Amino acid sequence: MMVVKEWAKRRGINNASRSTFTSYSLVLMVIHYLQCGANPPVLPSLQLLYPTRFNSQTDVSLLNVSQSLEPQPNTLWSFDQRLSLSELLLGFLKYFAFDFEYVFSNINGLLNKFCGFQFRQRRNQHSNGQKGESISSDPESG
Repeated sequence: MMVVKEWAKRRGINNASRSTFTSYSLVLMVIHYLQCGANPPVLPSLQLLYPTRFNSQTDVSLLNVSQSLEPQPNTLWSFDQRLSLSELLLGFLKYFAFDFEYVFSNINGLLNKFCGFQFRQRRNQHSNGQKGESISSDPESG
């Protein structure tokens, strides 16, 4: 997490007063990547392991965080991490640069509205091995 925050700080994108990522949003992005983007996943999804306790209808202010999880998470999910920290960092950057579906996410509504097409095009070009092409954020201009 500290490496991602330092990277974001050096790139000038970790300053909420300038409408960039907050530290909290970077933490959520790292958690999301470790659950959904890393292969194999590094963190389990509590919503998938315990759907009755953690679901979209649950009021998080009423959750008893001192109550233990039954059955224990290690009996439902086996940790199998083969990636180094540098591979995880590069995977994180690649995931949010090319693989993450910004158009279908609430990560940033403004980004979805104006840049969704551009991100899809970059991801598609990356997948097809194309490089160096000019990309328009306007789907009508090609």
